Amino acid sequence: MKKVAVLIMILISFCITMVRIYGELLNYNFQVGIRYEDALNIADVTNTTLDQVLHEFKELGITTIMTREYFENTLDLNIIPIMDEQNLNLADLDNISYIIWEGDMQDADIQRLGKIYGLSFVEFYTNTQADYRELFLNDISKIARLYTDEKVTHISTINRVDRYELAFHERTNRILIFTLDENGIDALRDDISLFIENITSGGYVLTQDDVYNININNKFPIIQQILALLFAIVIPIFAICTKINTVNHTFKDALGSFLEINAITILGAIVISSILSGGTFRLGIDTFRGVKVAHIAPIIILALIMLVLYKKVIVKEFKSADKKAILVVGISIFFVLYIYIRRTGNSDIAMLEMTFREWLGSIFGIRPRTKEFLIGHPALIIGLYCWVNWIRWLGLLIGIIGQISIINTFVHMHTPFMTSMLRTGYGIILGVIVGILAVKLIFKVINRWIIKQE
Repeated sequence: MKKVAVLIMILISFCITMVRIYGELLNYNFQVGIRYEDALNIADVTNTTLDQVLHEFKELGITTIMTREYFENTLDLNIIPIMDEQNLNLADLDNISYIIWEGDMQDADIQRLGKIYGLSFVEFYTNTQADYRELFLNDISKIARLYTDEKVTHISTINRVDRYELAFHERTNRILIFTLDENGIDALRDDISLFIENITSGGYVLTQDDVYNININNKFPIIQQILALLFAIVIPIFAICTKINTVNHTFKDALGSFLEINAITILGAIVISSILSGGTFRLGIDTFRGVKVAHIAPIIILALIMLVLYKKVIVKEFKSADKKAILVVGISIFFVLYIYIRRTGNSDIAMLEMTFREWLGSIFGIRPRTKEFLIGHPALIIGLYCWVNWIRWLGLLIGIIGQISIINTFVHMHTPFMTSMLRTGYGIILGVIVGILAVKLIFKVINRWIIKQE
């Protein structure tokens, strides 16, 4: 009966996922724009008229102007007004596409205008505004995810085109507003042209038409968030525990166990993503809650399970082990966990890591997660293959990090499902390669130690 229930749950999850994938395939329209204030600055610097500047950028391909000021839209571009209670006259502009609201989210005017024109959900900004959720759930006619550097407090990807392509491909923003920065006017022109060329070559359509509208149907997400968090904690633990007592006599057996664990985790991740498949999660209005807990709890629980299972052996190993070695290992584990916890979420990253990430992205298109292929997966392979108890235990304990990361990949609902699958697949393939190299290195060290003892 339990197997039947699990099978039914998986089938339902796959059906929901297929509907989601179909919707993501329809999300091919996109708009590109600049700020009105930048157009004014360019006109001033180049000693040309505003219409000439806008005409030039329209020839480059822009479809949209984002503005805080009223102006005559002689070129029939789409307009995204940035509004608050003080400039409601912007609602009289021609060709309003969507509205960005910076005022009181409970204001009656924006609730009325949102139903007429639709709203932009500005990445990294809208979700910082008070009462934003109530506004977006108030029968708004249409909602579009929008990215612009203007609203980003910390730039983590140096190259602007790469940054905007990440916002497009990995976070499903379909309105992209470029800003004039310290690189100048020519760089702005070149970057817009290159971005449009790169995106349209992938089959996406640059248009003034509305972007694909995701229906909002989940007004009470708390149950989904609780269920998703519980699954996110349990699934990595369950996946590891299915092989915790398995003895792998060959590397082929260990690799098979590794792939089985990942298959269980991916199936569980698909179930979680189906739980969070509502429109508010895909737009970013609602998000997965408990990221820190989902990253830390499985490690602690797995450690407790291992203590219960191997208590006698652990005590025996501890008594016979070199106390200095135990201290070094303990400090190392604490340091790794500290870095792991600090790096969980959208924290700042070092320049070296930023460069490494961009290099990975340039090679694979979709960047695999370093905590999977450099830490979690190799450690898990080592733990599944090695017969030395303390190496095996550490390998399994650190190895769960890779499984947690897979779950974390799939709970980013604004990321297209197939992007998450590719990222996970690349991580597993690279993890196997790094794992093979790590196993060879460890066994080389162990063999040398054995020879010295003899």
